[in-house]
Amino acid sequence: MNDHPHAPDETRRPRTLRGWLGLWLRGAAMGVAELVPGVSGGTIAFITGIYQELVGTIRAYDQRWLRLLLSGRWRAAWERGNAGFVLILLFGMMSSLVLLAALVQWLFVHHEIYLWAFFFGLITASVVYVAGVVTPWDGARLSLGVFGLVTGTVLSQLGGITPGEGSLVTLAAGAIAICAWILPGISGSFMLLMLGQYQRVVRAIAELDVAFLAVFACGCALGLLAFSRLLSWLLRRFYAGTLALLCGVMAGSLQRLWPWQQMQSYYLDSDGGAVMLRGKPMLPWQFEEFYGDDALLVGAVLAALAGMVVVLVLDRSTR
Repeated sequence: MNDHPHAPDETRRPRTLRGWLGLWLRGAAMGVAELVPGVSGGTIAFITGIYQELVGTIRAYDQRWLRLLLSGRWRAAWERGNAGFVLILLFGMMSSLVLLAALVQWLFVHHEIYLWAFFFGLITASVVYVAGVVTPWDGARLSLGVFGLVTGTVLSQLGGITPGEGSLVTLAAGAIAICAWILPGISGSFMLLMLGQYQRVVRAIAELDVAFLAVFACGCALGLLAFSRLLSWLLRRFYAGTLALLCGVMAGSLQRLWPWQQMQSYYLDSDGGAVMLRGKPMLPWQFEEFYGDDALLVGAVLAALAGMVVVLVLDRSTR
């Protein structure tokens, strides 16, 4: 049973204009996170205080919602589906994907160490934040945290598989990626890389391959509806234990975000550039010796601190 004193419910609270603007900004931040393989939009939702509402809202799209929609009870369907929340959040995500994708790619090319350091700091602070929510850490919660840590570490070090094709592969890729998207610490785009589907999805979006995108979207919908119900049930019944597990997963993903990596496996993007799938973390001076490049240690530390400050600001703004 859920006996944690800080376990939230999924009650939807009325929002002011400022609240709707804040929701749009949260969606924009989630969109930016999904541009970076290894950073989860679910993590952003969690640290900005909308995670439980997001999971509960997705769970509401069930047979009852469908009956309301098909019977023409539009207002009831809108309210049950928390449609205002969904639309503003999606609008924020799409806004950042369209407006900031080029900037993030530019940062990857010209300031990669700083970008990874920023997200490393952000996720590190998020782990500390979640660990503070879980307290006290008893034996069961600690065991779940360790299991999550191992899981996150293994997932972050997968080297990718040979890309497959066909509708069933596309459907499965959509379901798996969307489940990763909703989980803090596991990136949907990174899972697509692991499945060998990242390039196919990006190319389909660029070329507006409607048939491919329709199958992929169906996979996303199926995975999201099924997994959100399980996750919502876990958060309502075993809140602290579920958070302990997710905290471990986020901690395990940190090695994927470490700014200094020795590339061990990669794929080539559309421009012929190498994109890392699996890397071996290195110390800054080892990086300098191995690659002969400046580790940019001072700037990386400042970028990591900036990421931590973002979490502190978001935490204070949601209290």
